[in-house]
Amino acid sequence: MVVNCELKQNYPLVSISDCVLDRIIVTDKSVTISFNDFGVWLKKQQTESYQRVKSATMHLYEVKPDTIELYEIQQRNILGKRYAIKKNIQIDKLVDKINTSEWLIEIVHEYYSSFGGIFVGRLKKGRKKSDVFIRVDFGRREFHIE
Repeated sequence: MVVNCELKQNYPLVSISDCVLDRIIVTDKSVTISFNDFGVWLKKQQTESYQRVKSATMHLYEVKPDTIELYEIQQRNILGKRYAIKKNIQIDKLVDKINTSEWLIEIVHEYYSSFGGIFVGRLKKGRKKSDVFIRVDFGRREFHIE
């Protein structure tokens, strides 16, 4: 099944909140994201509630790769004070680490506008955890669900 999601929908037909990225492929004009065995959330049209569906892939089309912004926020204690440190992540590094299962990203929040989306999640690097922010400008979003 293919689900097209309009960018201007207030409540998406498919939600990736509480979903784990399994594989990422970035090309000149698209980003493809596969999710682990827990899949994604699909809205039932009869009840307006969501159910978990497995084997899902999200395709973002009309992407401008140079507009993809990635960074993590690490919390550090320095001399007894807590600081948030912002670190940029290169897209190639993120793709490699996710695809080799060295890193794991679980999406916590997703936000969409007429020009793209922002995804906020938790990044796990072994036993270290931090927040991650991903901003992508894209023209169309589509899900392939088995």
